[in-house]
Formats: sequence, C-alpha cells, structure tokens
Amino acid sequence: MRVSERYPGESAREYAYRMIKDNIVSMELEPGSYIAEKDIALAIGVSRTPVSVAANELARTRILDVVAQRGLLISLIDYDMIDEAVFFRSTMEKAIVELACEYVEKADIDELHRIVSLQQYHLDHDRSDLMQLDCDFHQRLYRIARKEGLYPIVDQMTIHFDRVRAESMRVVKDMKIVLDHAQLVDALAARDIAGALEITRRHLSRYKVDAAAIQAAYPDWVRGRT
Repeated sequence: MRVSERYPGESAREYAYRMIKDNIVSMELEPGSYIAEKDIALAIGVSRTPVSVAANELARTRILDVVAQRGLLISLIDYDMIDEAVFFRSTMEKAIVELACEYVEKADIDELHRIVSLQQYHLDHDRSDLMQLDCDFHQRLYRIARKEGLYPIVDQMTIHFDRVRAESMRVVKDMKIVLDHAQLVDALAARDIAGALEITRRHLSRYKVDAAAIQAAYPDWVRGRT
C-alpha cells in the first residue's frame, strides 16, 4: 500500500478515505484482493475507527465490500458500474464545458496549456503523474465554469471509471487523452461550444477502446461486459 503525507487540517477519516481510494484507483490494492482495516490503520498511522468509517463510506460506492472476519474485499473491474459512472460524468462535464466556453479567460487558457504540456512530458517520459494531471485538468474546467464545488461529488461518484482511467495510462501505448485535452483547450479559447462538446464526448468514450487492452493485461481483474 502506497502512503502519502496527511494534508494540513485533514481529519483522520478524510485521510483514511483518501488513502484507501487512491490505492484502489492506482491498483496498489488489486481487484479481488483483501486487506485488513488494522493493516491500513497501521500503515497510515491512525486508529482503526476512522479507517472503518472511511471503508463503510467507500462501500456505498461498491468499490469494496466490508467482509466480516476477512477485511476489505476490493471489487473487480466492473464495466456495468463504469458505464453508469461515465454516463453521470459525461452528463455533468458536457454542461461544464459549455459554461467554461462562456466564462473562460486568458489566464485559464494559459493554465490549461501548462497542464497539457506537463501531461505530454510525463506521457513521453514517466507516466506516474499522468492520472493526477488528468484530474487537475478536469478540476480546472469546473473552476472555470464556476462550479468547482461539484467536482468532489463527481469525483466520488466516478471512482469505478477512475480506476480504468488510471490503469489505461499504464497499459495503453497509443494514449489519446493528452491530444484530446489540447484540442479541448483550443475549442475553449475559440469559445467553440459544439467543438468542445464533441471533444468531451470522444474523450470520455475512450474507456470502451481501452477495455480490451486492460482485459488482455489483467484478465483476472475484470468482471462484466467489455
């Protein structure tokens, strides 16, 4: 289990939630595996109670199950759950990019270009930070659209999709997400709503293409249709 530092002001429950979620999304906690709550508590340096509370919160998303006497069972990659998550995210982000086209300013475009440049560098050299940069890009869109408060809700609701996004960045050689982002920035700069919506639709549908590569690489981790 990979452990990062606790943020200033972050409660023990929030920290436990973030650590469990991040390790599931990054596949450090493998689909189909068990981990004991006490082992998580020991690894991150908190008591078992906040770990238990965080685990029960995550169980509501069905990304894990709390199994008596066994610990936490990490769910398999389930494409039916991913379809639901993508539907929710697509519905939200189409509205977000439409608003972003209206509100975007030059400073926003500059920041998005900066993120895309970093993504391209890491795509070519070291993909370890690609997922975080992808999240940074999308969160910035919510900020531009003046709806940043919705981003944590979307982030929680789409954890199943996030796991596929993260894994595709490792196993898919011909990644298109950075190109999608670059084209989306151009569409935002031009205030091209139709173009931005089409790029967003294409961008969020790539998981269907990535599914075959993920299943080929990790056949024991996948459940449901691909």
